[in-house]
Amino acid sequence: MQFKFVKVMNYKVRYAESGDELRHVLLIHGLGGSAESWTYNIDEFAKHFHVFAPDLIGFGHSDKPNIRYATKVFTNFLSKFMDAIGLKSASMVGSSMGGQIAAEFAITYPNKVERLVLISPAGIPPRAFKGTRELKLYAKIFDAENMDEVREALLPVDADQSAITEEYVKNIYQYIRMEGARYAFMSSLKESSAAPRLANRLRTIKAKTLVIWGKDDALIPIKYCEPFIMKMDNCRLVLIERCGHRPHFEKSDLFNKVVIDFLQET
Repeated sequence: MQFKFVKVMNYKVRYAESGDELRHVLLIHGLGGSAESWTYNIDEFAKHFHVFAPDLIGFGHSDKPNIRYATKVFTNFLSKFMDAIGLKSASMVGSSMGGQIAAEFAITYPNKVERLVLISPAGIPPRAFKGTRELKLYAKIFDAENMDEVREALLPVDADQSAITEEYVKNIYQYIRMEGARYAFMSSLKESSAAPRLANRLRTIKAKTLVIWGKDDALIPIKYCEPFIMKMDNCRLVLIERCGHRPHFEKSDLFNKVVIDFLQET
């Protein structure tokens, strides 16, 4: 895995790249994430695909401009990112807010999405959903003053607490101390909640879709997977037991096998 930089919309954007296969996969991290969110996935995927994992604008080591971080800004960003690195189309894997962005991208740019994988995607719960207690705790992560307090804010994310590694805590602690990070995080959270709901538009997604949800997800509870069952014909749903909001991290071996098999199907 190599880290590179590219100019997108006149902003400096960091991304991870691995593999040299002809088929392409784009990994889209969630709120507060970065390319490191896919630490246990990128190189495994790269055995079969050419993999790209950008730090979304406002996150990781990409620029953090003082803009409105609306969902359509992220979909436009991804389209421009693909143009910048020479991708005409790719399969997309998105986690949480990244899943919301990937789904919106698939609706807006259907010809650019080959297959779609959504991991506990945001944008599905109705407007009446104001967030679980655990989600609200995570949203206050910028109040943390040291690594112990960062760890405390991260505890609700995973069902298996051993997944909260020192490296994960360190990466988040470094991120929340970056200039512009708080604004980008809070603006993205607000805009994600205010964006048009996906549930009634799922049928407009043309790409064959795999949805993965941890059964013990405390941030976006599993009950919100129902629209995928009721409103999408071309969709497969996988529920992972004893797993929280990050199946790709908590249960990476199982996740990698399920997703690679899905993306390789003819």
